[in-house]
Amino acid sequence: MVRKVWLELKYEAGPFAPVVAVVETPRILRLIKAFLIARQEAILIKAREVDGVLAMEEQVELDRLTTILDILIPQSQLARRDTF
Repeated sequence: MVRKVWLELKYEAGPFAPVVAVVETPRILRLIKAFLIARQEAILIKAREVDGVLAMEEQVELDRLTTILDILIPQSQLARRDTF
């Protein structure tokens, strides 16, 4: 299944917020995906130093984020071609 995936940068929140930029390039989307996962992994590492329960919550968040991003930006499909 081919999906159209993009990332919008908006100013302010809400449905009528002006779009400042749109990213559709698969290579850039992969970089953003890697950054977001690495950021959550860093949060998880810090949480492990503080509290086991907090670490568990951050692990769940990392798993959720990874699952969602793998669906939206699958690596296997991107390895074959640069379109969704």
